[in-house]
Amino acid sequence: VGPHQRPVPRWLRFLCVDILARFMCMRQSQIPQPFVDEFRKDDMCLTTFFENVENGNTAGTCNGNIQQNSNNTINNYQNDKYHIEMERDKTHQKITNHLKLLVEKQDYEENHQGIVHEWQFVAHVMDRVLFWIFLFAAVLSSILILVVQPLMKPPLQ
Repeated sequence: VGPHQRPVPRWLRFLCVDILARFMCMRQSQIPQPFVDEFRKDDMCLTTFFENVENGNTAGTCNGNIQQNSNNTINNYQNDKYHIEMERDKTHQKITNHLKLLVEKQDYEENHQGIVHEWQFVAHVMDRVLFWIFLFAAVLSSILILVVQPLMKPPLQ
């Protein structure tokens, strides 16, 4: 990432992307880099939460525990519609909170990747420009040393 994870300055973007990249016949790819398909299932709390809810076991998940008393008060309240609605609301709230967290994390990652790709493109353009400058200087100096310099020698008598 560029200096302190900041976006490319406007003047540098104009110079590299608009002027030098066009001059070098380069264009910035609009296709985003492929996302990593592999993820640790432990990091994805919603998957374990949904699996446990489907199995009827919500204790010990990363999304929280349902309090179980020794006298099995949860079993007594299962038929109570109010308690079921409260548990459903809690479940919906947990899911909503986790989804918000995942969306914020995804937005941050996309923003970070955009900055990284922008700096990489600027670096690629500068690398290509410096390559052509080096190539031109190397060819020019070789021609001067190998062709022009021997022609400038005074003739032998």
